[in-house]
Amino acid sequence: MQKLYTYCTCIDDESHPQTKSSNDSCVYRLELNSKHEIFQGHFPGNPILPGVCQVQIVKEIFESVHPEYNCIISSKAIKFLSIIDPTKDHSLKLKWKLKQGDDLRVQASIYNENRVFMKLDMMIATTYNG
Repeated sequence: MQKLYTYCTCIDDESHPQTKSSNDSCVYRLELNSKHEIFQGHFPGNPILPGVCQVQIVKEIFESVHPEYNCIISSKAIKFLSIIDPTKDHSLKLKWKLKQGDDLRVQASIYNENRVFMKLDMMIATTYNG
């Protein structure tokens, strides 16, 4: 099965000079695979990266750095601000900031040089205690 995306390790981002390379604040470069099978059904002839996939991308990359935090327990806000067309917007960036508390608060965004596509504010824990 083809991968939906690939990413490279933390980068410095000149468009966000306050971003530092650490586990608490990171910027990753994403490359979408516009040939992935998900785009055949979402939508034929007009591919769009589904919002749930955007959230999953944030979660998967976050878990690669913080494997102990593997459960989204709540989301304060998820905003899909612009459509991601993988044939045009295949090179993206993912940025997050962390705030420590009882659980871990993650504020993330997916963007490129021209616009912000998604903003997310969620709480992640090591286990779900529903």
